[in-house]
Amino acid sequence: MTLAPRVFLPALVAALLFAACAAPSTPPAAAPAQPTAAPRESVKAIYVALGMNGAPFWLAKEQGFFDQQGLDVELTYVAGAVQPAQALTAGDALFSSGGATSVTPARLAGGDLILLGSSVDTYQFQIFTRPDIQRPEQLKGARIGITRLGAATDWAARAALRYWGMEPTDANIVQLNGNPEILTGLEAGAVEAGVLTDPTTQVARQHGYRELLDLADTGVPFSPTGLVSTETIVRSREGTVRRFARAWVDAIHYLATNKQGSIAVIGKYMQSDDAAGLSEAYDYHIAKHLKRVPYPSVGAVQTVLDGLAETDPKAKDAKPEQFVNDRFIRELDEAGYFRQLYGS
Repeated sequence: MTLAPRVFLPALVAALLFAACAAPSTPPAAAPAQPTAAPRESVKAIYVALGMNGAPFWLAKEQGFFDQQGLDVELTYVAGAVQPAQALTAGDALFSSGGATSVTPARLAGGDLILLGSSVDTYQFQIFTRPDIQRPEQLKGARIGITRLGAATDWAARAALRYWGMEPTDANIVQLNGNPEILTGLEAGAVEAGVLTDPTTQVARQHGYRELLDLADTGVPFSPTGLVSTETIVRSREGTVRRFARAWVDAIHYLATNKQGSIAVIGKYMQSDDAAGLSEAYDYHIAKHLKRVPYPSVGAVQTVLDGLAETDPKAKDAKPEQFVNDRFIRELDEAGYFRQLYGS
């Protein structure tokens, strides 16, 4: 009995060797390849106002429209018009939320800034004064607070003075950096009037300050906010510009059609939980003035050229079309994208 395994073992080994030689050699199956995510492109962009006009950039970031276009966007707040223009020219950022006041002076000075789109075509500022100032002529010799010289608030102050039949030199225009600082300047007596925008205007009313003028009522074309870049960037990074413009357009659509979602993001960036004030500001800035198809505003550029012509001879001969590039908005328009978004 103990010899049986030794008898059958050679036969078993031979059978196994024969089977191994007869079977075809098959390499092990390769593991399925894992998809590789396309690298996201890093982009720096600037927003120039802590108000409703900053919303398209904020919403494109927070609602994922930049992500959908493969863009990893870093947003930075830089007040005014001059410093953002300098940042674009130096290549420190690719895009800015500025408007005609950013592009026009810089381009006349030899820069290559270009206005790619305008989400608003009118002034959206109000002139607020101390309660004892009830008539425009009382502002002669007075101090008017703005954000920065050359910024949209500066242009608004000058437009208001002209609307009232005065010259900008008839008042003292004082730069105070931002809308909250202008309101603080009124409260401290540092200025007698200030150029404000919502929702700071709501606070001003609550504190008893008087709205002397809504600049939108003047009918003067203006572009306080939009999409700005440079011709150098447009030439060298056309695909990036196209994708950023698409995300910006999608954000404008969201802003136009989703009030509560937009207010939540706006409140976050403005550090405000005043739901009523934000809602009122939305109704004024967005529901009333937002452009659904944001072609760059030629009329707004002409407004700035007219103002600059008083001191810059080059502005007299310049054509507003030289300062805009509607290519990327026009591509979306001709492809029917806005009809697809808004249903008409």
